Amino acid sequence: MWAQLRRAKLLDPGLGPVGARAIGRRFALALVWIGSGILVGAFVPIAGVAIIAAFLPAYYLPIRGEYGENDTAEQPAD
Repeated sequence: MWAQLRRAKLLDPGLGPVGARAIGRRFALALVWIGSGILVGAFVPIAGVAIIAAFLPAYYLPIRGEYGENDTAEQPAD
């Protein structure tokens, strides 16, 4: 769904390209992580649940640029 919205340019214009890439990377990581949890879970169910549950805190971490913050560090005035 995220990829379709991004291709159709339906994202918030305030998000910016850095934020969109960061969110896209997190969703790609989630696909790999959850997929590996499913594969492991096919053989050892409790381990699969543990792998998938271990990824949940990652969704609570802030994503750089997600809320339209400045994408570059501000330089102090001399």
